[in-house]
Amino acid sequence: MFKKLEKDVLGFALTDCFLKRSDGFLINIVRDDGHISASNPEDWLSNKFSDMEKGMLSVIKTHSRILDIGCGAGKHAIYLQEKGNNVTGIDISGGSIKIAKKRGLAKAVNTSIWDFHPKEDERYDYVTLFGYTIGLAGNIKGLKQILSKLKSLLKTKGSVVLNSVDWRNPKENIHQNYQKGKIGYKGLVKLRLEYRGKKGNWFDWIWIDPDILEVISKNLGMKCRIIYIKGRFFAAQIYNELK
Repeated sequence: MFKKLEKDVLGFALTDCFLKRSDGFLINIVRDDGHISASNPEDWLSNKFSDMEKGMLSVIKTHSRILDIGCGAGKHAIYLQEKGNNVTGIDISGGSIKIAKKRGLAKAVNTSIWDFHPKEDERYDYVTLFGYTIGLAGNIKGLKQILSKLKSLLKTKGSVVLNSVDWRNPKENIHQNYQKGKIGYKGLVKLRLEYRGKKGNWFDWIWIDPDILEVISKNLGMKCRIIYIKGRFFAAQIYNELK
């Protein structure tokens, strides 16, 4: 995916929250079999971080050039900016970018990664994808393409920092049943966002396991290092394999 949104449900929800009118409504993440998980829009604007987010932030050195993909309302980008980094946040949600700017993110751009073309001398020390944003790659082919694109944005010693969920051997029956009969990679799902009666378009999503991430990284001449893991949740740092 990683394309601009036709129906900006996320932007609407974060605007509601920013203006203090969300009234406790949650963002529902609906799977095409009817399974629903919920996300509180207040979490997108908070300054509190999970242990996994803290692990991801800990590998980023200060005074770095950073590109935060899927920056949302700027939660992580603003934090990194305040630590003395030169941060650019991009998101396909125009509403989210407006909120990020209002919250103080100096460089916030409503664009997709495919339409983002920095100058040759504007490479990054880190490209970050918090909130499982790498899932928008949609499938294995898309994952290969996006990691190749991210590599092209990095300085020689730069790295990609991302997180995902290992789809293998889920304990819950509803997730086991969803995978039954699937051919090929079973971490592929179809999702859409819903909030206060508004429904976004369906989009493809991929949950990545650490092994396939390592294989794809290696094929691109990069190394993959797991920097956080708890149960099926993990974060990784991917960087150029220097000889």
